[in-house]
Amino acid sequence: MAEPAAAKRVRRYRAAQRDHRGMVRVGLQVPKSDLADIKAAAKQARDRHARACLAKRELEFVLSTLKIKSPGVV
Repeated sequence: MAEPAAAKRVRRYRAAQRDHRGMVRVGLQVPKSDLADIKAAAKQARDRHARACLAKRELEFVLSTLKIKSPGVV
């Protein structure tokens, strides 16, 4: 990156992903013919994760209105 401050932000962001979320960056080389399938699978995974996070927030909201402790990992 041309800008040192931007490079530092990216390093901090990637370190947070790696250390706190257990995520790592992976580079793939695939044939162009498979690219659409891989992107579609990745999109499905991102969508499922987003829906699960939304469901967890909604569940916690409902349980908090009932004053019941969250069951933990859903």
